[in-house]
Amino acid sequence: MKRKTKALLISYGAALLLVFNAALWACHVGADSYRNRLDIHTNRAFGEALHAVERLDISLKKLPFASGAAIENFICSEISSDAQSVETALAILPVELNALEQISKHVSVVGDYAFALSRMAVEGQTIPEEARAILADLSETTASLHEALGDLHQSLNDGAVVTENYERLTDALDDLEQDTATAADTLDAELHNLAKGFETVPALTYDGEFTDRSAEHPLALEGKTKVTEQQAREKAAAFLKCDPASLEPLGGSEGTIPCWRFQLDQNGETTIAVTLQGGEVLRVLASDQGSASDDPEGAVRFLADHGFENMQPISKEEQKYVPVKENVYVYPDAVSLLLSDDGSVLLYDAVSYLMHHQERDLSVFQNAATDNQFVPGGIAIQESRKVILLSPGGEERPCMELTCAAPDGTKCVIDYNIETGMQERLRLVGESNF
Repeated sequence: MKRKTKALLISYGAALLLVFNAALWACHVGADSYRNRLDIHTNRAFGEALHAVERLDISLKKLPFASGAAIENFICSEISSDAQSVETALAILPVELNALEQISKHVSVVGDYAFALSRMAVEGQTIPEEARAILADLSETTASLHEALGDLHQSLNDGAVVTENYERLTDALDDLEQDTATAADTLDAELHNLAKGFETVPALTYDGEFTDRSAEHPLALEGKTKVTEQQAREKAAAFLKCDPASLEPLGGSEGTIPCWRFQLDQNGETTIAVTLQGGEVLRVLASDQGSASDDPEGAVRFLADHGFENMQPISKEEQKYVPVKENVYVYPDAVSLLLSDDGSVLLYDAVSYLMHHQERDLSVFQNAATDNQFVPGGIAIQESRKVILLSPGGEERPCMELTCAAPDGTKCVIDYNIETGMQERLRLVGESNF
């Protein structure tokens, strides 16, 4: 071989080696990026699946407390809907399909069976005991599935478990020097699937969130005059216990409840909104909530100082308080409040109160009774109280709220309408009242 030809081949070989090494480095950099995206996708997909199974588990646990065709139909429809959500969530998990076969089959059976029972309830038939027993078995299996998926999700987060896609990518990269084509094909296919998997799936709400409320108006502000920005500023300063001059005006805002807005830069940023009509404080939000106080009694005193009488804590997790009048808990008049250790306001929301507060005739509660006829057999009533609920359509409904327990220890809150004698709502202990 001629010296010149040999030199050219050596030069070409060196150049090719540089290109290959550059390509290999680029592949590893791209793979790291892909791995990050795969981790994000896997966690998002698994999180959605876990949440969907949790919702299905909760819905199944409610059914033993249901009494009457109407509420049984509602719960069975909820179970069927939740089962469909689980199937959808499982479909986007980055795992082999045969690994999900048994899980998908179980979820499909739960959904189909609940749908069939809901049709019986529509026709006015209550669910027979043998069907309740079958659903109880399905509920137990679903609860085990939820627990197992939760453990697996934690393992994914800890890195103890990786997906087949992740392993295939890692193996392909390790063998890249010997088989670059295989790695390229795998990476291309995985990226294509990943792109499809990143489609945004909206979280649907079936409990009246999208009801048309355009005609609603704040009942608590009826007949009150409008306030100027300066008047609103003084009201905000009094509420926050600060100098009005320290509040920076942010202008007005429109919406169902038009208001004036201000900002306070003092130990962190705090925004406050005061209603244009009536000059009532609507919302407060502090940017720093790290020093939150766990003192419901202090919050009740704060609310009393600002005109809210007989308020009682109803949800520690949501920092919600409702008025109690004639031993009736008025849920529509809820106020959210979170104070700091030094008594300053970190969070305040009076939207629900201003929208719904009014004088109410509570005489309907005079003959309200707590009776086992409102719960299925085997369910024990532990506590009861009178409440006013707000329906998804915005109607107030007088109810007795019964905290009950099933033989297996599961606790549920049953609200039955004292005017109709029908169960109005079911929720497991720990679910939101609102």
